[in-house]
Amino acid sequence: MCTRITRLVFVKSSRSIFNGLIRKAHNWGYRQGIVPEEWHTVFPLCNAKFQSPIDIKTSDVAYDSSLEKFNLEELEKTRDVDMVLCTNHGRSIQVNLQGHDIKVTGGSLPGTYKVEQFHFHWGPNNNVGSEHTYDGKQVTAELHIVMHLDKYSNAGEALKNENGLAVLGYLIDVGSHNKNYDEITDKVKNVQKQDDILPLQSFKLSSLLPSSKCYYRYLGSMTTPPCAPVIWTMFTENIYLSENQLQEFRNLGNTDMDLIHNCRSPRPLDGRIVTSNCNNSS
Repeated sequence: MCTRITRLVFVKSSRSIFNGLIRKAHNWGYRQGIVPEEWHTVFPLCNAKFQSPIDIKTSDVAYDSSLEKFNLEELEKTRDVDMVLCTNHGRSIQVNLQGHDIKVTGGSLPGTYKVEQFHFHWGPNNNVGSEHTYDGKQVTAELHIVMHLDKYSNAGEALKNENGLAVLGYLIDVGSHNKNYDEITDKVKNVQKQDDILPLQSFKLSSLLPSSKCYYRYLGSMTTPPCAPVIWTMFTENIYLSENQLQEFRNLGNTDMDLIHNCRSPRPLDGRIVTSNCNNSS
């Protein structure tokens, strides 16, 4: 019998750990600076239990009929939503959302969450790049939509608090051309250095996502420093981009930035149970 965990376990004394961490954030990386195996030397939570990403073994996923559907209607909004593309200090391709708030409810989340940004992780070829794996299989990339509880002003404030952060994740694999990503992949080639900020023509965030409503739920962490607690939702249906579109991300590996193979390897499950809102989902 599985008992669903409904809240993050947050150690109060860990609040002090965050003091000064953001100021040191520019020091970490994947191949440059403080590499993943050493993140914990500056960010102690990166060596704690219940870290992310994980390998989701679908045969071990527990169906939970109480998990609610998401309300993602506000992902349709474009009016008064400004989007800018940046590199998160040379570590990812990230799109920051500014202006009108986009909110997500439902999904058995403990409140209303505001979308702050979304970003990508990828590798040098089609078989490497995603952070989460399903049944041990890694695919070419992964999309994370980062949200913070609406009572906090931003993710930096939220990560210090219980249930402050939630992420919607999607695996990305190679397939046919996806025109909904053109605004991003066409601009990626203009990124030359880590402080580049490029305005995007606003689009519906929902247009980037598959239609499936089935998801996996578990409690984990940010996959980057400071590795703070996160409520994770990984959707079961993949996003597909063409080889040429994926190559636009990989070409950034030719720059001086740390923009290739920017993915953390799966962490131990530490006894956690992954649940799903769909029975026999895959």
